[in-house]
Amino acid sequence: MDKNDYKILQKLDENARISVVKLAREVRLSKDVVNYRLRKLQEEKVLVGSRANIAIAKLGYTYHKILVKFVPLNTVQEEQWLAWGRLHHEVIWMGTCDGEWNGNMTVRTKSFQELALFLDDFFGTFGGLVLKKEILRVMSSYRFNRKFLFLDGKYTHEFYHSFFAERVEIDAKDSVIIHLLTKDARTKLVDIAQSVDLSPEAVAVRLAQLEKNKVIIGYRQKIDYTKFGLQNYEVLLVVKNPQQKAKIISYCRYHRACDTVMEFMGYYDLQLTFLLKSQAEFRLLLADMRDAFGEHIIEYQPLAAYQEFFTSPVGK
Repeated sequence: MDKNDYKILQKLDENARISVVKLAREVRLSKDVVNYRLRKLQEEKVLVGSRANIAIAKLGYTYHKILVKFVPLNTVQEEQWLAWGRLHHEVIWMGTCDGEWNGNMTVRTKSFQELALFLDDFFGTFGGLVLKKEILRVMSSYRFNRKFLFLDGKYTHEFYHSFFAERVEIDAKDSVIIHLLTKDARTKLVDIAQSVDLSPEAVAVRLAQLEKNKVIIGYRQKIDYTKFGLQNYEVLLVVKNPQQKAKIISYCRYHRACDTVMEFMGYYDLQLTFLLKSQAEFRLLLADMRDAFGEHIIEYQPLAAYQEFFTSPVGK
């Protein structure tokens, strides 16, 4: 990839729904050249889709992070767990990890009863393999721009979601629009219009309203960071004083490797996700954090996620 590819990726990271015409204008290339480069990035699996970022709390959902420590799983058991997760619409992300917690899921439910039924199903199926568990309520999330796309690791924007946001009522057609854009943020208005039996102009009005009400926070490009030699590393933190969380989040906002921060209600207060090249880089990062915040942190738990990431669209 050259500097023009990076410029294209930066613009898509800011708004995955940007039109090719506008994209070409902003990166100062012709439309044909941009189309060619986009196809090449897709063929090389650098670009692997896009999705609307939805403020799911406004649709009545809550997120929970479920951490489990399994007994050492064999290959068959691990595949059974991942296959089970794919069949459950509540699961929006899951992965196996190195560290204290070797199973990690984020689930989406509309009620405590739904969560309880999900947990009964999960532990009823795999409880014999679980040594311990931790269930955390997600309070907020911060998704920063992919700073690895900039030579200087520059922070440019973020998608913020509070899980205590006031609910917004939507109808069935809005739900279909959200579902389609969660699967593919670049879905054309004319294709959405056919799915909801409206004109493209009417869809555009509804879409603008969803954006105005912050139901749709933005549009995020899916980029395979492994193509840049990066791996996902996470740190779970317990802090002494809740007021220190803002300082840690600010540190992450401008750290060139930090991708996401999640704030929890539960034993752990924060999850910090970094994209790094090696365990050596991760150790240096942890040392830097200890120097910066060691006196404010009660416990930190490093994790290295190495298998299976997926998102199930809203309305699945």
